[in-house]
Amino acid sequence: METEGFPYDEIAEKFFSPIYPVIAEAILEKTGIGSGRLLDLGCGGGHLGFELLKRGNYSTAVFADANPEALKATERRGFERGFGSVMKTSLQDARALDLPEESFDLIVSRGSMPFWDDQIAAFSGIYDLLAPGGWAYIGGGLGNAQLGDEIKRAMAEARNATGGEGPRCFDRKNSKALADEEYRALFAHTDADLVIINNDDEGHWIILSKPTA
Repeated sequence: METEGFPYDEIAEKFFSPIYPVIAEAILEKTGIGSGRLLDLGCGGGHLGFELLKRGNYSTAVFADANPEALKATERRGFERGFGSVMKTSLQDARALDLPEESFDLIVSRGSMPFWDDQIAAFSGIYDLLAPGGWAYIGGGLGNAQLGDEIKRAMAEARNATGGEGPRCFDRKNSKALADEEYRALFAHTDADLVIINNDDEGHWIILSKPTA
């Protein structure tokens, strides 16, 4: 697969591939949303969305990213895996989402949130896109502590083999995410059911659902 202009896809394939099934299972266990309309926001190469498609029965899956090279990689991968009939791609910036409101039953994003400059605009837009009864599972992590250690070790070995050059895991200290209290304040005026995971094992996830009425 060509990765020019989108080097993260190679990293995701080579190092991160074990984490997506773990995260997909956690999403389905927490939300129970295995059907309906799915949005993978900041999808990169689509790895998380495709793991959900393997496990669910979604009528539509939209893969959105601000990087057109990411969407090209996602499109190729989706057709290779037999998801061409349900998937769509959309060039979207999370800070200014341009999709019909109340469109999605499940919105997921892994690894994109720490780079969003305007967290309030992004999360407000995500909540608007949720259909009544819908869930969002947004954040980042390496699946669990064991997987995280294995990936970091593999990356370190790859760097040693190339004289110190090569991929590294994202340093959470560089995240543009808000303090958890600010996310709680953002949704305090809504009826959203909000759960925040923030630990070294699972990572940092903002999980919210929109009531049905």
